[in-house]
Amino acid sequence: MKTNEKPPEKLPDSSELKQIRATVRKSQRGVLGKLKKQYGLSITRETALPAMQRLTDLVSAGPVDPGGRLSKLLAKRNRKINARYHTLRSYAGKQGGGGNCDMLMFGLFRMKFNGCEVMAVYNLMRYLGYKTDIRDIAYWFETHGSLLLGGFGVRPDAITQYLKENTDAEVTSLGPARFHEYDPLFADAKAAVFTFWNGPDKWTIHTVMLRHLRSGRIRVFNMFNNRLYSDFDSVSALCSKNKLIPISLILISE
Repeated sequence: MKTNEKPPEKLPDSSELKQIRATVRKSQRGVLGKLKKQYGLSITRETALPAMQRLTDLVSAGPVDPGGRLSKLLAKRNRKINARYHTLRSYAGKQGGGGNCDMLMFGLFRMKFNGCEVMAVYNLMRYLGYKTDIRDIAYWFETHGSLLLGGFGVRPDAITQYLKENTDAEVTSLGPARFHEYDPLFADAKAAVFTFWNGPDKWTIHTVMLRHLRSGRIRVFNMFNNRLYSDFDSVSALCSKNKLIPISLILISE
């Protein structure tokens, strides 16, 4: 008896995935080259968000995984791989420095390379009291907001979407601003997810979770790869001390 059902799609084999990974690396270099050509060698507050949006557009229009079919297949495979590892019993941090999420998979890569957004959202959910598994968060972002099969992590707007769909909190997304303008806004929030360019001449993106301390300072999780968290006097102090170029500050209020 004939059937019209299509056979399930299969993930490319290891040799094909190796070639795709090489194509992703080439696309990363190509995208960053176009950004530098368009915006100059240094990123500024005025170009931080347009550059991020342009990066997203270039990836979406590129030759890697049009339609997102491979991303969904990888998400299913990675969910099985990540199930081999114990769920976290603490906050996530020390990414790339032997941290507790380094071996988890996201897209084509280990999370020691590209997991900062997933880790930041997990840390936030844990801090807010939600019982969530970082492996489930990774799966959600692989199927909703992965950029270049994980080559550029996660879109900032996907983080906002996740938080609105999975928390009861008020979620407010802010774009680039002068450092001191963030301080009073964050003062009224319970916590935040902060995405930024790592410096004016560093074309890399990082995302962290921020929370308040009773002392009035702030705690930043996974800021550096040699410690779980770091404390700063304020958001503006965090930015100025590390020469960060903000992309978005997602505030969480109750």
